[in-house]
Amino acid sequence: LKRRHRKLRVLRSRDLGPGTGLLKAKEVLRDPRAWLLAVDDDHAYHPELLMNLLRFAAGTPGSAVGSHGWLALNKDAATQAINAAGPALARNLRGWDVAAGPILCN
Repeated sequence: LKRRHRKLRVLRSRDLGPGTGLLKAKEVLRDPRAWLLAVDDDHAYHPELLMNLLRFAAGTPGSAVGSHGWLALNKDAATQAINAAGPALARNLRGWDVAAGPILCN
């Protein structure tokens, strides 16, 4: 990926919880026009996620854009988790034939 996009810079840091990647980027970014994409390394992402986020960001300058996903569990575990989670969290859980883990879609 970095070979095709020479200006792409991948920053890695110790995971200290939510927002760690953004804090690391804040230390390094100097150009206010730079675009920042923060993702988790333990999630599966839609192949067009980056392109779609960049397109949307280009059309809404000065805004933060994002995407959402869900946690895919095997059907038995999903049923149990959905019943325990309550309606606010249950919408982020899916029962599949195969447990796939976190999936981010756009």
